[in-house]
Amino acid sequence: MNTPIDVADLPHLDDSSFVGVSPTYLTMTAIPYRVLQVVAVLVSIIAAITISPWLLLIGALALGLLEAPPFLRRLAYPYLGYQAREHDFSVRSGLINRSVTTIPFKRIQNSVVNQGPLERKFNLSTLRISSAGGAITVPGMPMEDATKLRAFVAESASLLGDDDVDGA
Repeated sequence: MNTPIDVADLPHLDDSSFVGVSPTYLTMTAIPYRVLQVVAVLVSIIAAITISPWLLLIGALALGLLEAPPFLRRLAYPYLGYQAREHDFSVRSGLINRSVTTIPFKRIQNSVVNQGPLERKFNLSTLRISSAGGAITVPGMPMEDATKLRAFVAESASLLGDDDVDGA
């Protein structure tokens, strides 16, 4: 028999339980755009002096366009977070298209903590958790938190995997 399930009785992800990424993440991700803005200003000034003053307008346009990604990231920041529960791990993201992705621990195949040069400078990292169905990524985590969470995920995945084998 296939009994219907009332959606109201299903467990739900508590939105207030999601942990946000580090505020330093916003600063770190804005740096490449700030560097490009400085280059755009310098090129515009040189072009305006040597060729035509109207080229300053192109420089101003470039400044505006290079401000868009950091601005959008600041708007999306409150919606970027993660949540570890007893049996699964979830990531919430998106400004326009908001999504929540959950991977049960027993389906996790791999977890990795990455740290690029800028992330090292700010002591941040990116946690990536993979399963056969895909992967979820949590950027902007403090390195210590990402390492602890990765260990917890790996331990939980192996414990749940062992329970499945013992119960079979």
